[in-house]
Amino acid sequence: MSTPAASAVPPDATLVTPELPPVVPLADRTTWAKRNPSAKVQPVTEPKRKLTAAEKATRKIASAQRKESQAALNAAIAEYLQHRAEKFEEIAAEHNVKVSKIAAMVEASTHYKKERRVTLQNAIVHFMSEKINGSKFASCSV
Repeated sequence: MSTPAASAVPPDATLVTPELPPVVPLADRTTWAKRNPSAKVQPVTEPKRKLTAAEKATRKIASAQRKESQAALNAAIAEYLQHRAEKFEEIAAEHNVKVSKIAAMVEASTHYKKERRVTLQNAIVHFMSEKINGSKFASCSV
């Protein structure tokens, strides 16, 4: 018995199969550019030209000036820090406190921690707010 679909195709007709792209060997797919032929590729840069003797001399002089300037700045800062330390010791001796307390008072630093943990200042504020407010804000919990 033959089916109607089988009788619709003549016996001498060949089946047409779509052409598959040729298999490219793995060696040709190793670079990004070969795997992505339609994508733009960054152009190869030209090698930089060599500096002339005048440019080298100019850079050498500029480097020497920068080094001198940095050395002078370092010396000035060291002198300032020495004077500051001596002044801290003088004030600490005059007021009968430690130098570390003077440094902590003078330097601008925060008392808060970077992590989320209990600090003495926050604990005191919380205690005082509980003491003053009592149970006014009982619905919110901290």
